[in-house]
Amino acid sequence: MQPAPPPAVQPAPAGVPLARPSSTVIVTCAIGPGEVTRDCTTDPDRAHPGAADAVIASLAAHPLRLPGARIEQRVTVGLVRANLGKPHPFGPAPAAPYKPDSITVDSAVEPARYFPDRAARMMVQGQALARCKVTDEGRLDECWVRGEAPAGYGFGVAALLLATQAMRAPPPGPGAPAYDWRSFDVPMNWSLPATPPRPASSP
Repeated sequence: MQPAPPPAVQPAPAGVPLARPSSTVIVTCAIGPGEVTRDCTTDPDRAHPGAADAVIASLAAHPLRLPGARIEQRVTVGLVRANLGKPHPFGPAPAAPYKPDSITVDSAVEPARYFPDRAARMMVQGQALARCKVTDEGRLDECWVRGEAPAGYGFGVAALLLATQAMRAPPPGPGAPAYDWRSFDVPMNWSLPATPPRPASSP
């Protein structure tokens, strides 16, 4: 059973700052045999000199396994910075992975802050599909973009940021197996309000 999609995300009103990937690392990796990442790259982080090199070194030492990714495909991946380099299950995908029946957004989070800036400015709405792993604590990590439409507006990266920073799965029910870093798909819709928000008035 696939998890129920979160509510459609709409742009933030004018003047509301967009979310920044402070706790999430965005990388691009090639996929090698066994659905394992290689040749990963990431943009330098001006706020954390040397952090990009540390991320790439960590991924070289501890490559990711992304079930469903095609060999030689390059994928965009969102990683929780605090989990980089931590050991977790790595091997063949379970025959029948446990999938949560719902995904929720933290109540303190404003999903509108994740709406891609370019799409909001150009009044474009879209969709994205991320494949994520759920940690034993119910957080989402190692998410990668399986698809986005239309391309070129940032919906895929926005989905990675929202998933890794603000979304969680409920605790497994009684007798259910642990999530154990298993993969599942998280669809997201990015929609425009029926009436576009008016720009903030000048003081």
